[in-house]
Amino acid sequence: MPTIIEQLEPAFRAAIAAALGFDADPALSVAQNEKFGDYQANAAMSLAKRVTETTGEKTNPRTIAERIKSKLELGELASEISIAGPGFINVRLSPALLAKRIQFAITDPRLGLGPVASPITTVIDYSGLNVAKQAHVGHLRSTVIGDAISRVLEFQGHRVIRQNHIGDWGTQFGMLITHLKMQSAAEQARIEDLDQFYKQARQRFDSDPAFADEARATVVRLQAGGEAEMKLWRQIVDQSRLQFQAIYDQMGIRLTVAEERGESTYNDMLARNVAELKSRGVAQESNGATVIFTDGFEAPLMIQKTGGGFGYGITDLSALRYRVQTLGAKRVIYVVGSPQAQHLKQVFDAAKKAGWAGDAVFEHVSFGSILGEDGKMFKARSGDSVKLIDLLNEAEERAFAVVSAKSPDLPEAQRKKIAHAVGIGAIKYGDLSRDRAGDYTFL
Repeated sequence: MPTIIEQLEPAFRAAIAAALGFDADPALSVAQNEKFGDYQANAAMSLAKRVTETTGEKTNPRTIAERIKSKLELGELASEISIAGPGFINVRLSPALLAKRIQFAITDPRLGLGPVASPITTVIDYSGLNVAKQAHVGHLRSTVIGDAISRVLEFQGHRVIRQNHIGDWGTQFGMLITHLKMQSAAEQARIEDLDQFYKQARQRFDSDPAFADEARATVVRLQAGGEAEMKLWRQIVDQSRLQFQAIYDQMGIRLTVAEERGESTYNDMLARNVAELKSRGVAQESNGATVIFTDGFEAPLMIQKTGGGFGYGITDLSALRYRVQTLGAKRVIYVVGSPQAQHLKQVFDAAKKAGWAGDAVFEHVSFGSILGEDGKMFKARSGDSVKLIDLLNEAEERAFAVVSAKSPDLPEAQRKKIAHAVGIGAIKYGDLSRDRAGDYTFL
């Protein structure tokens, strides 16, 4: 189906030719002020000048607009045609036209648009919540922006593979598992308990050397596949996953357990990938650590720490290699905050040096932070990060109050359904309608 402008333009060109004797672009656009109409033609000013130059008689743009309007035949396209200001011709679309287009959208959601001729496999890394911690407002932007990009690319016809790179591995789990072993009801711990346990474990790690030593030993046992440690680790991940999925379902985000590719996914690849990078001369030792020097940066990308532990650099390189060589990605999009720009540039460059990039294209879709009224990272009054679930629930509660006040006679179930659509929709629109790269203040 042609666009509305494509439907209006031939009629306007015919009217201009009939009124003025020559063909001209009507300069159609969406109306600047909806109270005047839905679309407007802005050509009267330039056409008046052209008529004056041709005839030598000074002509008022509004007069030109009146002459065009008198010849304009829009049939069922318009319910009203008016002239405003110096000569803007405004068109208000007819209900019949709108009904026809709505019916068309219902029967053909693609609106006549076919898929791209050459689809490619695109991997999108987004959301990336942290295990054992409740999702907070800081996770909103990656989740919403990444989901929007994935939907657009799927609509275009590309094969989209979502990757939820959750934080489910590392030193912090040594702390948490050690602390959990000391709790009488560890096996019944829920996400709210884990969130609090993590804070307690962090405090103990920083203040109790014996606890810190045991936490480090626990990490070694975990990485070696220790049965007791793995059991508690799986419990932590499973409990966290319940929170993840509830939030994704509430927001309508297309991420499931099948799309999870946490840091632990690549654990078995790290040692051999470091060895390969060293054997190829891509990586080298520096002050006891293993690093990769990348173009444009003085500080190298660390892939293995002095004590032998692996850094985020090799985890991200292993993930990138998996996405290109196993998933077959030709395009990899990372929806990650702006502070990670240098890290990702170094990872991309290191992958190319290693020959792991193939002909794939890597893109960092960066975004700014959500700030509070004080210009700092958005926090609750307690000083803690605002929980994402609390924000979602409050949005729906506020929308429900508005719907109930305006339409109290609607059944409660219908009001809740409307409140869900409006509340969650408002949060998504509020984020997506802003400058992606800039910070914004949450009010």
